[in-house]
Amino acid sequence: MGRAVCATATATCHTMWPSHHGSTGGGGGGGGRTKAEDILDYLPRGINKSDVTRNPGGLPLDVWCCIMDCMNDGKSLLACALTCKILTARTLKIIRPFRRCLTPEPLFHDIMLRPMTAYFLQEITVTPAVMPRLMYECAGKLRTLRKIEICSSNPTSPEKLPHNRPPYLPFASSFHTVTDLRLRGVEFHSSKDFLRLVCAFSSLRTLILQEALWYRDEGHTLADEPFARSLSLRKIEIYHQENITQYKNLLAAPNLLPSIEYIEFGMGRASSWSAELTLEEIYCGPLDQDGRGHSMLDAYHYPSRKAHVLIRDVYSIRSPPVEWLRAAFDLLDAFLAPSGVSCVDINVEMKEPDGPLLNIFRNDVLPFPLLRAQGILQVAAFSSLGMRDLEWSRVDILIERVEASSEATTPAMVRDAEPEFVRPESVESRNWSFKGLLKKGLRLLSRISGLWRRRTA
Repeated sequence: MGRAVCATATATCHTMWPSHHGSTGGGGGGGGRTKAEDILDYLPRGINKSDVTRNPGGLPLDVWCCIMDCMNDGKSLLACALTCKILTARTLKIIRPFRRCLTPEPLFHDIMLRPMTAYFLQEITVTPAVMPRLMYECAGKLRTLRKIEICSSNPTSPEKLPHNRPPYLPFASSFHTVTDLRLRGVEFHSSKDFLRLVCAFSSLRTLILQEALWYRDEGHTLADEPFARSLSLRKIEIYHQENITQYKNLLAAPNLLPSIEYIEFGMGRASSWSAELTLEEIYCGPLDQDGRGHSMLDAYHYPSRKAHVLIRDVYSIRSPPVEWLRAAFDLLDAFLAPSGVSCVDINVEMKEPDGPLLNIFRNDVLPFPLLRAQGILQVAAFSSLGMRDLEWSRVDILIERVEASSEATTPAMVRDAEPEFVRPESVESRNWSFKGLLKKGLRLLSRISGLWRRRTA
């Protein structure tokens, strides 16, 4: 009876999971390979496959395969995987089809039929109409789910996500293992529904938006919302053809700038132009009255970040979308300027810009007004990539960074009346790079080896 139930569950899984895996029963293969050799192919690379026990516990491998095929408990299956390499490979082969679900309609029935499905599911793709049912019926059951992708069934037209006001959003907080959320062709009832959905996943680290839109902007910003305090994304990718400034309310989350590492704005299929923002944390603290800095432990109370913005055309075949780039510049300016985190150094690099793009920085109304007022912004244009040194040659500096002085203060310093921050040039001297340390280490090793050769000669 157990074998019949297992066979029915396996047949159901073949209709809902990707078909790149082999049959659950194993075996087969070409070239006279044994069943154990076929199973060992599922072991990760780097593991020695020569010292493998072919008959664990004195039982033939076929008996172990029958036992493990009938298991419905994920913990028991993982316990078998910890015994030896051959059972580890067998376990990896069994759970591989359950890692990704592309058509979720049979998922709800299969979770009841074989609970092991919910134990190993990691990625799921749903349509906007099925999303509420996923929240209701799978809350607390998908223990290893890490990525949810909500996409329209028709790539050319977006689909509406049901209104979030019904109480299915609180169920999203039970998906505490989800770290990756992707929205493609999803239309929300309002901007508030979009923001509440993003903030509902407490462990979210990656957010990718492709033509996610709404037609009712309620004006809500995440700056003062209590539910947005736990939002600490590390990577954001936004692809939108028209009004990209509508995402300014998302970037206003209070703890977003201290945690974010990478942001990319793009136009998707409409253009290959993009604006990429990379941030890294640097350590600097306030200055004493005599000009000396505090210790490294005190620096954590004064977080500072260094930003690098790259404006480029990946394929270099189309003219730059001037209005879209202006909107992207305004969005970056509003995100980096007013914050409790001090951005002491912001570099904007444009790769192979043409006339229309350069004219943006030659008009009377220059972009980045807030960052220019703080004197921490530098915009440079680069012409071509050298084939020998693989470095871009700089053509012109369109906006030059203002050297810090005793009279220059930032709006955040005036508002908060905090001690003066370290000047950008002092920060750069403290921000030791890995390449510099590596060069110093190699020089020291060469000196030591030279002294050792002289002594032993």
